[in-house]
Amino acid sequence: MKKIILVFVAGSALALGGIHGAYAQGSVLLPGTVLVNAGWERYVSPKALRDFSRTYKGIGDAQWIQLKEGGFVCEFTDKMILSRVIYDKKGNWLHTIAGYGGDKLAKDKRAMVRSTYYDYDITYVDEIDLPGNKKVYLIHLQDEKSIKIIRICNDEMEMIEEYEKSK
Repeated sequence: MKKIILVFVAGSALALGGIHGAYAQGSVLLPGTVLVNAGWERYVSPKALRDFSRTYKGIGDAQWIQLKEGGFVCEFTDKMILSRVIYDKKGNWLHTIAGYGGDKLAKDKRAMVRSTYYDYDITYVDEIDLPGNKKVYLIHLQDEKSIKIIRICNDEMEMIEEYEKSK
């Protein structure tokens, strides 16, 4: 299950990575298009728009992106947290990925990390909200010699990647 979640998150990140910079041309919307032109709302599922407006009240700078697979990503920044909300082509919420600095990590998660990795700085956090109120945290750590990425899921912590810094 943990590998499936990691593959799912990695796939979502890859799908999001190359889609910025393309824009709608006339009335035809191309997959991978950032929806910023007037009338973009007609391309996004009404169900996704309703869910987003209910869940994220007061967000005014949201950018919608159409995915090749037919789904949508809504990207916005609120209180220095970059969030991406992913919907399928029917407008069903799939998951949300929020990225933020280590200083914004919840205290209980920070204590959990510090209990094992006390000499490391928490540099970045990817917080993934999944259906069923499940959260997965990918926490980026570093010290003078290495960089580590650990995952916290169901209050279990494990290292998933480790890199040695070059001198």
